[in-house]
Amino acid sequence: MTQALTISATALLLLRLSRGFGAAGWVAAIIPLLWLVSPVVVRANLWDFHPDALIAALLVATALAAISQRPAIALLLAALGCSFKEDAGLTFAALGLALAWNRHRRLGFVLAAGAGAWALVLNGVLLPAVWPATREHYTSRFVGDRADGFGSVVRVWIEHPLATVTDALTPTTIGILALLLAMTGGLCLRAKRWLVVALPSVALNLLSAYEGQHTLRYQYWLVPAAAVAIAGAAGAAALSPARARIATRVGLASACGLAILSAVALGRVVADIHQEWPARAHRQAIVDAVPHDASVSAPLRYLSHLASRRDVYTFPDPFAGVAPGFEATPEEVARRRAGVEYVIFDPLATRNPEALEEVRADGFRAVFRAGTATVYRGPRPPGE
Repeated sequence: MTQALTISATALLLLRLSRGFGAAGWVAAIIPLLWLVSPVVVRANLWDFHPDALIAALLVATALAAISQRPAIALLLAALGCSFKEDAGLTFAALGLALAWNRHRRLGFVLAAGAGAWALVLNGVLLPAVWPATREHYTSRFVGDRADGFGSVVRVWIEHPLATVTDALTPTTIGILALLLAMTGGLCLRAKRWLVVALPSVALNLLSAYEGQHTLRYQYWLVPAAAVAIAGAAGAAALSPARARIATRVGLASACGLAILSAVALGRVVADIHQEWPARAHRQAIVDAVPHDASVSAPLRYLSHLASRRDVYTFPDPFAGVAPGFEATPEEVARRRAGVEYVIFDPLATRNPEALEEVRADGFRAVFRAGTATVYRGPRPPGE
């Protein structure tokens, strides 16, 4: 509900932004309409809640406050937006550059410097201090084992430009970029200076080796979509009355096409629900078999139903020897492993079925089965 309301509010902010840039009449409604019907937005909204929706809304709100000559509010909104995710500061820094490039120099440079510095300090100092494996985690996400540290990631990109480009620009990602363009009816191309806002988030998605960032199934393209929409709102204001009428027709045509794609995506989600629906009683029985005061490791699809348990881990954490290394020291992994009382194993919901052998080696025994899932209880009495 929060995500749906936030996405709807973003459409209203885009309408205000279009009018703030100078667009009038129906042409001002093109960008918010395309935002609401785009599969980039609709598909992410059908997934679970992520802060990207809030970042997208705050990005548009910051741009609106800036062009409305409210610098203090713009900086406050930007500071809030930068706090939601480790890479959000890069996008707000890019917004600052776009503002400085479009007659808002003082505010733009302050925003670019502040957000950029925050992103550097957060990713280079604070996160590695709190989470020592930060560099290993993010370098492996972008270039595998070919680098160690943020600086060496850039070196790999420079030394292997062709591989970097071909890995980034696949048919799927090119299609997503085309959808971002269609989300503005091409109006973003009339305000190219504002497209700089989208560069950091688009580049991070394209350069990442994580397949989730190369699909619309998840939330990763919401922020790029909002950034491109800002450019589209500026482009709408640059139209002459004659071209505004043409743009309105093009926008309506784009809206029809995007709505069809969104309907297809919605149909797939409904089909997935229909397929999973008969197994809901089995999943509920599995969840009910875990006491409310227990510590449990379970597949991702069970976690929201187990949130009230004392400690909840995503299986195979903390049993697999590789995955937990990204999140904790060996000592912390051992402590977590010693404290787990129950394990839910579902071969259809995990990519690490071999971790079950480690669970059994720790003395866990099957105590309940339903459907494809099994509940294992450890040798320690619950609560110890």
